[in-house]
Amino acid sequence: MTNETISKTDSENMQADLGEQDIDWSRILVACQVGRTGKSTIADSVLASGLGGEIFSVESLNQDASQYGARVRVYRADDMRKLRTDMSLADHPVIVDLGSSDFALFVEKMGKANLFMDFTHCVIVTDPTQRGQEEAITTYETLRALGIENSQFRIVLNKARTVITLEAQFDILFGHAATDPGFPLNPACWLPEHDLFAGLHESGQGYREVLEDNTDYKPLIRKALKDGNREVSQDYALRQINQRMAMGMQTEFDRCFEALAIPVGQ
Repeated sequence: MTNETISKTDSENMQADLGEQDIDWSRILVACQVGRTGKSTIADSVLASGLGGEIFSVESLNQDASQYGARVRVYRADDMRKLRTDMSLADHPVIVDLGSSDFALFVEKMGKANLFMDFTHCVIVTDPTQRGQEEAITTYETLRALGIENSQFRIVLNKARTVITLEAQFDILFGHAATDPGFPLNPACWLPEHDLFAGLHESGQGYREVLEDNTDYKPLIRKALKDGNREVSQDYALRQINQRMAMGMQTEFDRCFEALAIPVGQ
């Protein structure tokens, strides 16, 4: 097969024709040196969902996307041989979700093993906090020093408020980009602040489960209230809220995925 870039819409056809094609699947490292920026959420809801890929989680604290119902493979930060082998054998895009607690050890091992050569892209997820922005820059510089090409980086501006400009919220990053023209900051790669995943955690539901839920909860809530079962009615109300929030956020996830411009493979 040629090196022609393959779009997301070709994914199903490619997987059906694997016996005849030699596809270089995208392999994406998702990272940030500070936690709680929404990294695992984006690894699952934006990248794995958009690419039809699988998440390989390097996380020792069990804070990966599995807490939202996503299916992940879990690795130790020092188990580089197993991770590299599974990445090579995967017949689909791979998203490596690197936990902040394992970042330093993983980067050390990655440098010694030249694992950076196995990634086609690196997505750094940040939020508007000072620490989140500063660590995003440090993460970029650390991984850039290992040998990852500048064109392979993407930055997601997560948890943005829609009533304030991105430039005002992420002033550190935009200021850095002004002094470093090569810094890979794309204002189109952003996601709004939302409470969806807190709601999923409270209800015990998975994101994809909620997206596929077509239940009309209004009559169920009314019936539970009529029966005097307030606990059940509250559970139905939360599920209804999650259902509607997921529908709205999926539009945002799709938009962010398009802005990232990461192909399924080549």
